[in-house]
Amino acid sequence: MSQELHIHVAHSPDPDDRMMFWPLCAGLVPSRIGSRHYLFSFEEADTQALNKIASERRADVCAVSAIHALRILKSYQPLKMGASVGDAYGPVVVALNGGRGEALYHSSPNESRQSLHLLTPGDTTTAHSVAKILGLPFATCEAVPIVPLTRVFEHLQKCEEQGKPTIALLIHEGRLTYPQHNCIKLMDLGETWTRQIQASLPLGLNVISRALPEQIRRDISQLFVESCRYAVAHRDEYVKLAKIPGHSYFTALSSDQLRHYLDLYANETTVSILEKDQRGFEEFLRRATAANLLNEVEPGLVVDWI
Repeated sequence: MSQELHIHVAHSPDPDDRMMFWPLCAGLVPSRIGSRHYLFSFEEADTQALNKIASERRADVCAVSAIHALRILKSYQPLKMGASVGDAYGPVVVALNGGRGEALYHSSPNESRQSLHLLTPGDTTTAHSVAKILGLPFATCEAVPIVPLTRVFEHLQKCEEQGKPTIALLIHEGRLTYPQHNCIKLMDLGETWTRQIQASLPLGLNVISRALPEQIRRDISQLFVESCRYAVAHRDEYVKLAKIPGHSYFTALSSDQLRHYLDLYANETTVSILEKDQRGFEEFLRRATAANLLNEVEPGLVVDWI
């Protein structure tokens, strides 16, 4: 007898998240294992909002920041499919070209840099935590949602016009499009992390509720891996869809930018996290703990990928 199971998935509107679930949404890969037929519903939200959804346990599966996955490890298990990892690349810090923020960032002595205002995608995000671990100087910070993509650049311009020396921490497509908004890159956190830590930088991942029975979690993990594997193998098909105006997958990125973005965040380790990137995740856990960013996490919790 067939069994239907409804699974609610929350993820970002970014092209990599959309692409990895596209085969499941479009019926291009099976959504059934044995007698169990999985019916998936999807919602999209920005990174900070996704972290909140997971904290409130409002999704069966949720894309979250890597740092937040550690905070909710007791209630959500990390999935092997969907990990975003930076190997000498990651979130970037930018300033308005010729603005007060750029001038102050490059100023000497370094003490003056401590008065910078930072626009961040949210204090629960990996990017924000890595900025603190690496000692990015700033006096005040302000969370600016990354959806729509232009919002952070508009706010950066506004802060500069008000005479406030401001820098912005960019994730997702923003790390590619900042030159179009008269911004200059000051620092790539992933590049700095890899140089200093000698490990890849985990950025985000999918997690699944431990309230679901283990067999259901294993089923979903298997279906997601198959979906992502198909998506990576048929990337050009997705790119064509994403360039159709009005399509639900439409992105303002150019086709070349989109392919570059997918090279970064929809690749071999995204299909099923590689062992080297699992080690990078463990190193990130150690560094975040040492920086007192995970005080709410019980010691000894194991990152048990499924």
